[in-house]
Amino acid sequence: MSVAGKRMSLGVAAVVVIVVVAAVAVFLLNGSSPEEVLASTTSAVKQVSSMAFSMDMDTEMDGTATPMHLEGVMAYPADSEFTMSMDLLGQTVSYDQITVGGIAYVKYPLFPTWGYTTLDMTTSSPGQSASPTTYLAYLESIAGIEDLGNDSVDGVECYHYAIDVDELGIVDVMLAQAADAGVDFELTEEMDYLLRDLYEYSEITVEVWIGIEDSLPRREVIDMKMGQSVDYTVHGDIVFSDFDADVEIVAPEGAVPIDELLGMMSGSK
Repeated sequence: MSVAGKRMSLGVAAVVVIVVVAAVAVFLLNGSSPEEVLASTTSAVKQVSSMAFSMDMDTEMDGTATPMHLEGVMAYPADSEFTMSMDLLGQTVSYDQITVGGIAYVKYPLFPTWGYTTLDMTTSSPGQSASPTTYLAYLESIAGIEDLGNDSVDGVECYHYAIDVDELGIVDVMLAQAADAGVDFELTEEMDYLLRDLYEYSEITVEVWIGIEDSLPRREVIDMKMGQSVDYTVHGDIVFSDFDADVEIVAPEGAVPIDELLGMMSGSK
């Protein structure tokens, strides 16, 4: 794989992990202590049917930074639609992604039509997608939480928490949450080992701002250092809005399997 391709793949993978961490922001509810807030999260996500998000993210690999921006909407339990743009080798590259029913549809600038693939948490394929269900994973993988005192975001009074993520528990929770959403991730023994090894040597910290009156997420800042064998870090800043809007996310017409589409583009039969 070329350097540019590797960076794009890692960028897509980082989006998944970043937005997975955003689960904490989505599901915290009101309580007299951070621990009580966290304990009330299950009903919160079921009550919020959709939300819009805007995320600025910087990834850095071997000293080279790649800025990214995502803009889109998510609908409970597992659908999403967003546009992602990233600066790569001096040029801005953008693509669109729609996820419906466990299938990710992607549209790259050079593709003549939409391609699709099943969601896959084990590779950095376009099938790795942000979804509200996936966000739940980090909710149950929290090692500690600190109350930083009340703050405000865009004029909304908020609780402000710092969260230390329990990286070792992430894979099991992600698999369980995906199964609850009807998405079956079948991991080989090798891929299971590689995933657990990746998270074991990762460091993930989160700051979240939660509306005091409505218990809804307003902002989240995430910092990650991924793996042991690579020098790869991610910083993300996410703003949430338009909760419970009337959202309909549908699969695009005319989509073909992503492998077939790549074959068409390369001239293979």
